[in-house]
Amino acid sequence: MSSHDGPVTILYLDIDDEDLAVGRNTGTQQDSGDADMRELATRMLNMNIVGKSVEYYMIADLLKKNEDLARGTNNGELERLRTELAAERERALRAEEEASELAEELRVKEDDAVWASDRIAELEVLSDRHRENINGLQRSLENKKALINDYEDRYGYIW
Repeated sequence: MSSHDGPVTILYLDIDDEDLAVGRNTGTQQDSGDADMRELATRMLNMNIVGKSVEYYMIADLLKKNEDLARGTNNGELERLRTELAAERERALRAEEEASELAEELRVKEDDAVWASDRIAELEVLSDRHRENINGLQRSLENKKALINDYEDRYGYIW
């Protein structure tokens, strides 16, 4: 390195530390950041830059480039996450709607089952009454047959 080893080395380390922090936070690759830093340090050495204001603007440009890259990476990741979140919300809404529809169907079927159960109970009561009526009619028929048989035994055929 040249006589500017001190400031350039410090400049490189400062940017590199920042770049590594940005890299860790955004998921960018460390190697590409290191290459950018080395390129900047090399350019500064080749240009024999000594003035701090020039260094500041070059650092600012490089950091802005890294921030833009980081934002782009983050925005892409953020957009992907937003898309996934929207899709997950949509799936949750559909599942909730489906659950609501199924709950309504279940309620209707439960109502139908209760109605059917009540109707079965009513029909069983009616069936029991009809059975009682049939049994009563059979007893009445048997009593009438017995009376007819008794009358025929006493008086002969009625016809």
